[in-house]
Amino acid sequence: MIEAPFRLVQILLTLWLTGFLAVLGGNILSHLIFRARILRDAFPVTDPAVLAIWRQEVEYARFDKPKFRLVVSPVLKTPLSVGLFRRSVRVVLPERDYTPEELSLIFRHELVHIGREDSWNKFFLVFCSAMCWFNPLMWMAVRRSSEDLELSCDETVLLDS
Repeated sequence: MIEAPFRLVQILLTLWLTGFLAVLGGNILSHLIFRARILRDAFPVTDPAVLAIWRQEVEYARFDKPKFRLVVSPVLKTPLSVGLFRRSVRVVLPERDYTPEELSLIFRHELVHIGREDSWNKFFLVFCSAMCWFNPLMWMAVRRSSEDLELSCDETVLLDS
């Protein structure tokens, strides 16, 4: 009598664990592939004008001894920051020209992400989606939360400007 419910629980737990590992592993693997692809041909920024704005914004953001780097990737279409740990974080720009004002806003935006450790927040969202992989409401919540991180960052930059 007890064996039938135990077997059902065992099957459901195995199914859930399989989904959890597939979602978590798939997200981690796709992120690592994306990171490798955008950083493979990336090169450090050498333009003195861009570096001056970068240093100014890093100083303005009050980072003590920042470990992250500014690079350019020919693969990207939009600026982003990537990396979980301070030493591995890269602010990556697409290969194009920006006005000084655009650069300032881009750097502020990315530095807000780094300062708030939004990469860890996004990793937590991935973990949550893996935990509840079977629930479509979780997937919607994760997408909205990710959008909110971006909008919140934009708002912080605009209010500070």
